[in-house]
Amino acid sequence: MTTPRPPPRSQHWPLAAPNRPSPSRTSSSRSSSKRSVSSVSRNSSPTKQLRLAELDKNGYTRRAFPLDTSGLPTSLQALLERLEEIDSGETRLPYEWWDQSLKQADQESQSRSRPDVPLAAFITRVIQRAIECDENNELECVWSDQVYRQILSWVLRPKDDLSGLVDFHACTSSRINRAFSPSTLPPKMVDYCLVLKSGAGSDISRQIDMLRASRPGISINHTDSGALCKYPIGLSLEFKSPEGSTTEAEVQMGTWHAAQLRSLLHQCPDASFQAIEFLPGIIVHGHEWYFVATVPPRPSTSRDPFLVGVNTPTLYSRISLGSTSKARGVCKIISSLRCLVTWLEEEYWSAFQKQVLQHQTP
Repeated sequence: MTTPRPPPRSQHWPLAAPNRPSPSRTSSSRSSSKRSVSSVSRNSSPTKQLRLAELDKNGYTRRAFPLDTSGLPTSLQALLERLEEIDSGETRLPYEWWDQSLKQADQESQSRSRPDVPLAAFITRVIQRAIECDENNELECVWSDQVYRQILSWVLRPKDDLSGLVDFHACTSSRINRAFSPSTLPPKMVDYCLVLKSGAGSDISRQIDMLRASRPGISINHTDSGALCKYPIGLSLEFKSPEGSTTEAEVQMGTWHAAQLRSLLHQCPDASFQAIEFLPGIIVHGHEWYFVATVPPRPSTSRDPFLVGVNTPTLYSRISLGSTSKARGVCKIISSLRCLVTWLEEEYWSAFQKQVLQHQTP
């Protein structure tokens, strides 16, 4: 069995030191030991996996969003304020029909980006499908196909099923590259990603192609699955049916984001330079949509061994984005998605280019 290679030297928080077997141990015993550790990790409850992640130097820490957000990155504070305005109703919801009835909206107001589909008709259809999935105890894959994907498609592919700079991509089978995977934690995957497509033949596309040629898996991301090799991931989504566990979703998102941060730091040996201040994510549990965010490690001079989460990423969870159980809830989801897409286009894309494409090791 081939011994995994160590991560790149540009990594900014150390891997957990592997147990070095004595020369007398056979490869068979090593394989058995690895299978045993992996089995224990995989079979652990989501809560126990969160605890293990806090102790792993390649892991992460889960925290609730604080009431006082002043300690969070400034860009995250600003985004949270915009999402809060949508949730509280301070921002007008899609196409200015927040105070209108569905009947009035159906007759008088259509989507400016989807003139072929009245917004109210789409919302009614989404709610009906979500209720059917709930009443029939459908599996996660059915919720994903009948509800979640429909919302993403309506927002991100407004005409002729074509997207702009930001598009969505299914990644249910996309594994984390071993170069960025945690050493003692079980591998995790998510369901969908929002990716940034710069356009074939563009200068940025050529830069990405040149860069990924020297990266693990020949991929610009922490996974080398399909088109994710060339389209940078901006936001990740994990879906769970009502019977699913939100804690398990947090474990998946935390592991995925931690690997993504290691990938982003691969080209940037300067730990003080981090143009990307956080990674956004969405967790969907049945009808309910939530926003989460992972903040990169923040170096600490403290010698207190009980200060956990300072030198590893921190997953902050979770802020409500809306619900598919009612019309206003779907409106909030659509508005929140549009807000996040705008943030990806205007802020994340610029930060990605500064950190990954322009700030490279000579």
